[in-house]
Formats: sequence, structure tokens, C-alpha cells
Amino acid sequence: MLRKKTNGVARSAQQTGIMSDVARSGMDRRAFLRGSGLAIGGLSAIAATAGSVQQASAATAAVSGKMEVKKSVCTHCSVGCTVIAEVSDGVWLGQEPGWDSPFNLGA
Repeated sequence: MLRKKTNGVARSAQQTGIMSDVARSGMDRRAFLRGSGLAIGGLSAIAATAGSVQQASAATAAVSGKMEVKKSVCTHCSVGCTVIAEVSDGVWLGQEPGWDSPFNLGA
């Protein structure tokens, strides 16, 4: 890399960033494994999502068909809270808590 000369004398290269810290302090086995593990994890995350992440677009069509209200049970945890679901053509569009549920009392 070319450096600008000052008074006809080239300045020494300035090391900045992570590499200069590593060069100054040396690296033990634990630091090497931690750094390489983070690098491999990051690369695998990028490789796993490459090309598969796309921008979502909102649906512009209005809800067609009849909107049904169905009582269901939440499957998030094992409590079994009541959920009132709004369904149209087999698609779950919205939900609210069931106020008459003995488990969650609408919470």
C-alpha cells in the first residue's frame, strides 16, 4: 500500500482494528477457538439464508367470503387458554382472548 510521504520520509504503517490487537497481544488457544467459532457461525447463518429472504408484500384484496368466529385453544404453552379466532376461507385472520375462559379470564 502506498503511503503519503511527509518531509520526504515515509511514515510507518499504522495498524488499526482487531488484527492489530491480535498481533500485539498474541493469541492463545481459547481466543482462537472463540474467534473461529464466531466466524463459522456467522458464515453458516449467511449461507443458510442466502437467497431465501425476500421482502414481504401486503395483500391488497379484500376478505372474500364469510368471516367466521371460532372458539379454540391456544397451543403456545400447556395452560390451555381460550382464544376466539376470526377465520375466512380456512385462513386465520385474527384472534382475541376468550373472556369466559376459566384459565386465563381473558388475559
